[in-house]
Amino acid sequence: MLLEAYLETKRAADLSKRINGPHHPDTLRLQRAAELQKRAGNIQEELLKMIGEPAVLSGEVVTYKGRILHEDGCECIVSFRGKYAEAWNECTRAHQHHMSVACVFLPDKKAGFGLHAPDPDAEGKCFCPRLYGARSKEVFGYKDDEAAFLENNGLPIWGCEWFRQWCKNVEFAVARKQKLVAYFFEGQTGKGIIKWDDLCKDDANPWDGVGLGGSQKGEIAYLQKMGIDVEFRDVKEDFIHRFLPQAR
Repeated sequence: MLLEAYLETKRAADLSKRINGPHHPDTLRLQRAAELQKRAGNIQEELLKMIGEPAVLSGEVVTYKGRILHEDGCECIVSFRGKYAEAWNECTRAHQHHMSVACVFLPDKKAGFGLHAPDPDAEGKCFCPRLYGARSKEVFGYKDDEAAFLENNGLPIWGCEWFRQWCKNVEFAVARKQKLVAYFFEGQTGKGIIKWDDLCKDDANPWDGVGLGGSQKGEIAYLQKMGIDVEFRDVKEDFIHRFLPQAR
């Protein structure tokens, strides 16, 4: 994958810079190679931006399947936008906060990226049609690869296994009577919500950048459909300022 190659080259360039200096031929060569790899683009990175999850945390691709505390009544983060990289890092690694986290991030096929989970309410189908509807190959991450798009039955390249695992985490949190919390974009708390039955409609756009990321809109829609209480919070005012004061 181009992402892994880019990160490896960039690490080598940084190491050469520290050892040999910024103007050493090896440093300049590695920096140039890293820049070319970055410009070449990376499908995985672009897709992760599209669906609202972080591609890289501290220079590494991270699999995250949630962390539900064995504690009754605590708070549980059920929806969080990964574009706030430093905040997402704190969300998942919990250096400062003491909350459960239901969020799931599957960066590659080994972790579950691209896999599909059966929808119990739609025989023979996965969750993708309900979450995303029918979209073009470009929207679903295939760029110009029509063959791959058709081979995958017109479903999004990232799949919906993440959603199955997320639902399981939410179920555990609810069973422990934990208080569910969803973080919205700065200054947009409560905005951009789409109803569950409207997610699949042609005029719905989960990636419009309003209030929530694309996957987040599916999460909130599901919680509301199920009648599960969730508190909406501003990511900057109620998370970054609380747990990352240096980032204010």
